Amino acid sequence: MPNESSVMQVVAHHVETGATTMYKVDAASAVARYPDEWSLKPWSQEDRSAARERRKAAHDKEVADAKAANLPLPAPLPEYVEPTDAEKAAMSEDEKARAEALALVKAADEKEAKEKVEADKLAAARALLNTAPPQPDPHVRRPLAGAAKALVEAKERRLAKEREEAAKAAIYAEDERRKAANLPALTDEEKAAMANKTG
Repeated sequence: MPNESSVMQVVAHHVETGATTMYKVDAASAVARYPDEWSLKPWSQEDRSAARERRKAAHDKEVADAKAANLPLPAPLPEYVEPTDAEKAAMSEDEKARAEALALVKAADEKEAKEKVEADKLAAARALLNTAPPQPDPHVRRPLAGAAKALVEAKERRLAKEREEAAKAAIYAEDERRKAANLPALTDEEKAAMANKTG
């Protein structure tokens, strides 16, 4: 499984102790809170000297303020030890090696992550091929088609014809009854009502 932490790491540079590997969020916090101690790029000699002077000036002010307020004095700044030429060379080589190592690990982890995505896709494809395709449910009601539809439509036409004939017969019988009783003949509205009732 890819080492996700390596993708979130950077090389940060302390003004005195040199390069170290940190999480991005920790490095960003250190640089924001202590800009005269931490940087995301190697310190030049000029920047290092200026940072030390600012730190000393800030510390001197803290000491003066503590004395004026009769408070405990802040801890002294760590004594700067000038590295030898050999130590400087070793520190420079270490910074370079750390940067190269981090880049190598990131590239490897990114490659592994991509390979895992492809492997997951392949596994999903294999799983799909091992399942049965969707099938029609024989219990689901569907619209009639073909011969079954034709039979139903023929039955509906026959029933409609029978209802029509029954309505005509009922109207004729009522007309005859009224004639025999010397009653007014059926109006069109009454015939329509009887046809609808019979239908």
